[in-house]
Amino acid sequence: MYLNFTVKIPELKSGISKKKIKGTTYVYYEHGRKYYTEKKYTVPQCTSIGKVCVDDPVMMQPNTNDLKVFPDAEIPEILPASVRSGCLKIGAWLVIRKVIQHYKLDERIAEIIGDDSGLFLDLAAYPSGF
Repeated sequence: MYLNFTVKIPELKSGISKKKIKGTTYVYYEHGRKYYTEKKYTVPQCTSIGKVCVDDPVMMQPNTNDLKVFPDAEIPEILPASVRSGCLKIGAWLVIRKVIQHYKLDERIAEIIGDDSGLFLDLAAYPSGF
């Protein structure tokens, strides 16, 4: 999963490589090499740490591996993500309102409470724990 900010691509003498796949350029960090004795060659062991920004080739959009490989790197202030989207909450509210209308609870509660029955039903339909 890619993070919602950009950072400068690490400038190391060795260990950073780029690979273009289906039009997107990915940044890799080489964390080791494995030697195969029977075939007598070495294979680099790489991990993807982000993808290059389209508008700025020296910046990349990091993924979680970048934070593991470079824990001391400065990252911009991250805004706290909301637990759920407001669009998801409206779905539960609509279902509850449909049940209220189907069983005519709005009419029965209006007989008991009076003019404030709409506020009471809104409170009952409010998706606080979803």
